[in-house]
Amino acid sequence: MEKLKELAKLNYHNSTNNIYLRNDFINYSSELTTLQKRIIFYAISLITEEDRELDAEELSQRLILLKVNDFFKLFETGETSSKSKYKKLENEIKDLYKKPVSYVDEFGTAHDIGWFSKTSYFTKASLKKFNQEKGTDFEECASIGIRFTYDIAQILININEYTKYNYLISHSLKFKYSIRIYELLQKRKDTNLVIMKLEDFANALALPETYKKRSQLKSYVLKKAQEELNEKLHLGFNFSFNGDNIFLSAEKNDNDLMNEIFDVKQIKASKNEEEQLLKEHSKEQQHFKYL
Repeated sequence: MEKLKELAKLNYHNSTNNIYLRNDFINYSSELTTLQKRIIFYAISLITEEDRELDAEELSQRLILLKVNDFFKLFETGETSSKSKYKKLENEIKDLYKKPVSYVDEFGTAHDIGWFSKTSYFTKASLKKFNQEKGTDFEECASIGIRFTYDIAQILININEYTKYNYLISHSLKFKYSIRIYELLQKRKDTNLVIMKLEDFANALALPETYKKRSQLKSYVLKKAQEELNEKLHLGFNFSFNGDNIFLSAEKNDNDLMNEIFDVKQIKASKNEEEQLLKEHSKEQQHFKYL
């Protein structure tokens, strides 16, 4: 927890980004690596309130700019050079195109859709050239532009009933099933208790067949997630079974952890600066929509 607090303090503006997901989408299923989840949801966390006021067509044409070094400041992945970080992201994103996301909408209809329609890989040199040709003044650094598909854009805008949680907290976790369980728990912040059919839970975590057996599920998924969630976040996570149902409970939720991790004085002092950054971010997105 102390390490997370320090990380939040050093990377305040990146670390305060929140993710908003429509409630009927939170049980999505996709076979993603931990880094792929971080990439997708970092891009989602960069979507502003203004972006969510757009229609799906407009948002799908908006290119979200992911600055490679800013992204890696939040995580320890072993890469030391900018080149190796950039290449790692590029490889993971290319693999993402083979991994559609599945979800069931409010009408009970199942869907398989792609995450991104286009990704653009900007080196420092190519972004410098872009600045010269377009008259923009973007920070000249290795960046990746991500454009969501129209179907994903529909899910990310005009959200009435949604689940909100902090990006840094959820993706500071390394075990991919820990991240997924944390997401699911945030849907019920009112009770900190989630009850699911075991089959639905297995699908939401995209578990392989071998992990769907209760003994394997308990040993290789739940206990490992419990250890990380409680050691790193002090979440007070527990689980139990009742017939074909699984009960996921926690002593804390994302709101509680935000209050513990982020300095309230820092948040107040940075409010005006954050609003200015959001305006600048919106201007950047406006430029990039024409790429």
